[in-house]
Amino acid sequence: MNQRLVHQWVPSHYDIYSKALLRYLSLVPLTNRLISLFERALNWFNQINLECRTGAVPVGFSARLTNMLISLFERALICFNQIILVCRTIL
Repeated sequence: MNQRLVHQWVPSHYDIYSKALLRYLSLVPLTNRLISLFERALNWFNQINLECRTGAVPVGFSARLTNMLISLFERALICFNQIILVCRTIL
């Protein structure tokens, strides 16, 4: 009887793995959306950077700030792509 009681309270390996897999699966759509959002923002900042170099600077933006934002978004994209890669290898 004690073994049965312990078994009810301790999750099996299958339960642990299935819960972890569900967590990873729920990360995939969210991460894909974030990648899409960051790619659009990166394209926008690259366009602004191009305009800064040609002299058509938008109001409120500087080339240095735009380059910093581009670098930040590129790093975020690398991070999100790594998350997707991990999720796909687990599946």
